[in-house]
Amino acid sequence: MKFKLGMILVLGILLMAGTSYAASPERMAGDFLEMVQEKKVNEAFEMLFEGSVIQSTKTEAVEELKTSVLSKMDQYGNVVGSEIILRERISKTIFRVVGVLEANDLPIVFDMYFYKPNGDWRLINISMNDRVDLIKDLN
Repeated sequence: MKFKLGMILVLGILLMAGTSYAASPERMAGDFLEMVQEKKVNEAFEMLFEGSVIQSTKTEAVEELKTSVLSKMDQYGNVVGSEIILRERISKTIFRVVGVLEANDLPIVFDMYFYKPNGDWRLINISMNDRVDLIKDLN
């Protein structure tokens, strides 16, 4: 009996660990920021675009964004942290998350919109800026 209970617990933990990123826009955004902070920019964008048509339909824009992120990180110094500064449910199917990479010299802000029409959350829009004066206008 203890063995079966233990196996069920282990299986439950494994299933939870394998849960799709699509379960939460906040989790996707947080993981994205963490991966970018670790300079895993390509992997971060691949994870974020999973299930989205953005990467296949806007390949040039995606590559430009990746290049811009790396450039800003080099320009503003080491990224020492990250945080999500805004969580906003726009509707039952649209959710917005704004996250900040905290570089030594200036923050890098990512504004992300997620969509869930019938199933998993997926990214539908992302923008990046380094204009500190725009942060106050995010709400």
